[in-house]
Amino acid sequence: MGECFQFGPNEDSAVTSVDCNQPHDGEYFHIFDFAGTSLPSDDEMDEESDEICGLIFEHYVGKPVAESTLDYYWILPDQETWAKGDHTVQCYVFAKDDRKLTGSMRNSNM
Repeated sequence: MGECFQFGPNEDSAVTSVDCNQPHDGEYFHIFDFAGTSLPSDDEMDEESDEICGLIFEHYVGKPVAESTLDYYWILPDQETWAKGDHTVQCYVFAKDDRKLTGSMRNSNM
């Protein structure tokens, strides 16, 4: 993991990969797939994503989110991509104060 990115200009825009040494909005730190064949509800996807991303966050950053200047969120498959076989969740880390990150957050203890 450790792939860094910039958000697009609006919510529907794709993210752009950037070198982690450049200022960036976020960094992927874990990817996993939902099990099963039927699309989970939004609440089910959020609950499972929060649990898994939250567990991995501390190991990746080196500090629990409650003590960190960083936070995490996730990108989920939508109904259309799920139907095409994409069941992937991408966990990413970002700064709580919306500042740009520089360098990888892996073992940063931030």
